[in-house]
Amino acid sequence: MHTGWIIILAAACLLTAGAEVLRRRRLSPWYARGCAGRAWKKRFPDATATEIRRFLSVFADGFLLKKRHRLKFFPDDSINEIYKAIYPFGGPDAMEYEILFLELDKLYNREIPVESFNERLTLGELFSAARASSDKK
Repeated sequence: MHTGWIIILAAACLLTAGAEVLRRRRLSPWYARGCAGRAWKKRFPDATATEIRRFLSVFADGFLLKKRHRLKFFPDDSINEIYKAIYPFGGPDAMEYEILFLELDKLYNREIPVESFNERLTLGELFSAARASSDKK
């Protein structure tokens, strides 16, 4: 009986490790790029580097990405394409969009409706919308 549980546990660990390797491979087009800081500053010259990093940290946290990769994402990157790289076959997710919008609500001190999401929404468009709404306060 004891050996059976060890085998089940070992199999679960192998499956989890394998899934993470495949996930990293699917995200490699983004992870392999250089820093996107200049692209963000060019697109949003009035935004501070700290503001950009905070926004990208919220995105990375919401999508369960390592913070060290946050500056690999450019303003024109499609949020949906990144999501599809994480979940290529659909299925249950970790509520990335919901967490992203909730955390942006906290960061910008206002509610950003999840319904405003569309399949072509880019990180830059979301950043712009969040900043515009916080400017009104």
